[in-house]
Amino acid sequence: TVTELDPRCVIPESLKPSLNKQPCEKLLACPKRQLLHEGQITLIETPKPLDVHVFLFDDILLISKVKKIPR
Repeated sequence: TVTELDPRCVIPESLKPSLNKQPCEKLLACPKRQLLHEGQITLIETPKPLDVHVFLFDDILLISKVKKIPR
């Protein structure tokens, strides 16, 4: 399940019951879901600014960490 993926993942208590039943493979598989906007933003409410890529769908906001390429 989603809650088993990463212990560092912060999941609001109100979403935990739903996500405990949701298999990871089907989390984003929804044929009716529409992508409204996507782009890169910087989170500044963390100890240091963090660049993330966000995808806004009609029913979910997905925030992904930008993977840095080693030099």
